[in-house]
Amino acid sequence: MVIDNTNPKKEDRAYFIGLAKKYDYKVRCFEFLTPKDVCFHNDYQRVANDKREHLSGKAGSIPIHTFFKYKE
Repeated sequence: MVIDNTNPKKEDRAYFIGLAKKYDYKVRCFEFLTPKDVCFHNDYQRVANDKREHLSGKAGSIPIHTFFKYKE
């Protein structure tokens, strides 16, 4: 099972970790150490790259700033 979410707060991750342990799943967490300026660059590329086939658009600055503000 993969939880594809940023989950910057410990309490957010704790919910999923608890659920995994309840059903005897192994837990692994991957932390991507991408600097904020690179996140903004990548976000811009989501709309600038017209060859991209992904359905989602640009995330915007508020979610990026919010993630870095609450990252634990």
